[in-house]
Amino acid sequence: MYLSACNPTKTTANGYVVLTFTGGGNCLWATPAGVTSIDLLAVGGGGGGSGNLGGGGGGGQVVYQTGLVPIGTGIITVGVGGVGGVGDYSVATTNGKTGVRSGLVSSTLNQVALGGSGGKGRLA
Repeated sequence: MYLSACNPTKTTANGYVVLTFTGGGNCLWATPAGVTSIDLLAVGGGGGGSGNLGGGGGGGQVVYQTGLVPIGTGIITVGVGGVGGVGDYSVATTNGKTGVRSGLVSSTLNQVALGGSGGKGRLA
């Protein structure tokens, strides 16, 4: 599988370099030279809300880890929110879909935040 290189937004705050990855999908990220540890905040995509008279979708899981030791190249996944339910209360399509997971996976790391559950529609 071919993945393009990540193109995060880079900011500096309190002496830390903060890389922000946005937009849904996967990309390759290589540990920059001189970096010996990273702090990771990953948020899974929220679940889609349900249709007619149902509940809202669940929020995505949040994973925060400090002092991780990245080596080489990893895959960054930015999860998108689940699709909302459609239809009236008498059909199962009113259920929202689960959000997509987010995280960083490499040969030495597997840090993943799960997506939120979809909202459940009201059935007759």
